Amino acid sequence: EDICLFVPSVTENMSALAAVKAEIETFRGLIKGDKDAAKKQLSKLKIALTTLASYPLGCSSTAEVNKDELYVIREALELATLFSVRAEDIPAFERHFSQVKPYYYDFKTLDPSTQEHLVLGLNLLRLLTQGRIAEFHTEVELMPVALHSNKFYQPPHHAGTVPHGG
Repeated sequence: EDICLFVPSVTENMSALAAVKAEIETFRGLIKGDKDAAKKQLSKLKIALTTLASYPLGCSSTAEVNKDELYVIREALELATLFSVRAEDIPAFERHFSQVKPYYYDFKTLDPSTQEHLVLGLNLLRLLTQGRIAEFHTEVELMPVALHSNKFYQPPHHAGTVPHGG
């Protein structure tokens, strides 16, 4: 069964992209304020995402994927993931993280996101705090080795302690 029911024209797609960007900016403005208002805006944002041809993944052939849409979708999903931490909604974090993760690993042509390491690091912390050690190690193995030295993947250093040398 095909889940891709809507194929917009170029004009409709440009209009939909502008509408999603506007929803993102409204959501961004609410994130640090009223959680209930932010949740309502997030629902609107998710609905707006469905108007894009590249969402959900798999609805466009690789040749038809619009990079501008992918950047906007990734940004929206990152904000949703980060907001779920603020809202202390772990199930929402898991859902949003699973949606944004392909934008980090499967689209090598996209420029890296400024939020990528923060989001991946928060997921690693979630897995550790939930005692999901095997999944934690699987996630670490999926990361390029060069990223292991990134500050978001390092154990915290406590003030007044001296790191042990090797």
